Amino acid sequence: MASVLLLAQDDFVGAVLHACLADAGHTTTSVLTVRELFHELRGNPAAVVVAEVAHPDAEAEAICRRLVALNAPPLLLAIAQGGFDAAAEARLLRAGADEVVWAPFFPEVFTARLEVLCRRRSHPRDTALVRPLVHDGIMVDLIGRRAWVGQQELSLTRVEFDLLATMASAPHRVHSRVELAYAAKIRNADGALDPHLSRLRRKVRDAGGPRVAVAVHRSGFRLTASAPQVSA
Repeated sequence: MASVLLLAQDDFVGAVLHACLADAGHTTTSVLTVRELFHELRGNPAAVVVAEVAHPDAEAEAICRRLVALNAPPLLLAIAQGGFDAAAEARLLRAGADEVVWAPFFPEVFTARLEVLCRRRSHPRDTALVRPLVHDGIMVDLIGRRAWVGQQELSLTRVEFDLLATMASAPHRVHSRVELAYAAKIRNADGALDPHLSRLRRKVRDAGGPRVAVAVHRSGFRLTASAPQVSA
């Protein structure tokens, strides 16, 4: 069972969510404010963060973006009021939520979605089969979500890691903007991808690595400019 960090701003909805988690055998640490949530994240090895918010508003999006910036555990948002709103859910997912449930909800569906997030995070059956990706002095550990240039570990956000891992998985292939945006769970519009790529390039360069996310005219991006090895 999972360790869950629960932000419950509404007493009734929070009690319902806590009961659902307890009935499913999960261990829950509850906080009442957003400030407490981020304070608790510093020392809480939670597998999943569940945030109950009243409305799918700008504050909820801000919570998602801040959790992404901290490379926090997967986030399940529970919307307490307002009813289903497809456009709002899309904004929340693009801001960094991994799952969204809307009140009223079935407890079985809520806990099932949480367990899916736990499986995505741990991948216990695949751990022994997934080797680090290595190319041109860069190593990416997919299981531990860590990356190095030589012996120096990079400090990457969730989005930066996902972009690097996607390109490193096929270093000589050109990855389109759509593919990279989808892999990093960000929108493919308004130049949203470019700042993340720019910061990733700077961090790799500052660590002594090659230039990454090399642009290929009108096609996309390749991990590095290093040419593929061709057997004689």
